[in-house]
Amino acid sequence: MRSLLSGLPRPLVWLATGTIALAWLFTPLRALALEVTPAELDFSVATGERSTDTLELVNNEGQAQDYRIYPDDAYQDWFTISPDEVSLAPGQSAEIEITVAPPADSHGEYTAFIYITSAQAADGLQVNLGVKIQAEITVRNPESGWWKIFQDNPLLLAAVIGGLTAIIVGVVVWRRRRRYDYRDYRGF
Repeated sequence: MRSLLSGLPRPLVWLATGTIALAWLFTPLRALALEVTPAELDFSVATGERSTDTLELVNNEGQAQDYRIYPDDAYQDWFTISPDEVSLAPGQSAEIEITVAPPADSHGEYTAFIYITSAQAADGLQVNLGVKIQAEITVRNPESGWWKIFQDNPLLLAAVIGGLTAIIVGVVVWRRRRRYDYRDYRGF
């Protein structure tokens, strides 16, 4: 190989070497051969209630694997994961039940992550590879919305009902008046 590169200008050799090194550097590590379905979780839950969804894990690795499933530290109290550890033989699958129960004082949109990592024990330095699943959580307040405005302010409700009644009565009176006006002019 040295003879192949010896005829090229030195900057071109360095450029080729650098390009190859960068390509190798950005080539992803052999990822965990774990298939997870769905790729994203969507929870819509009212304050004080729970919502459950299911993840399916499939071990596409050539050997048995142990997996650990856990949420972000910030949302750890929100989630119940069952089971939170699973052992899968090659080609075997498992269903993981993910339940979210937001605190009573929460409302709005939240983004959390569920992590699935290899839990293989090893001697020395261990690098766990895994999958990160995004969980979008919408927490609704059941007492919010347009009706809550009227529940909190009965005078406003009475004013709206009174205004609608006045409009309906006004239209009926106006229509009757126009009808009688037309009858008067028909005789000509």
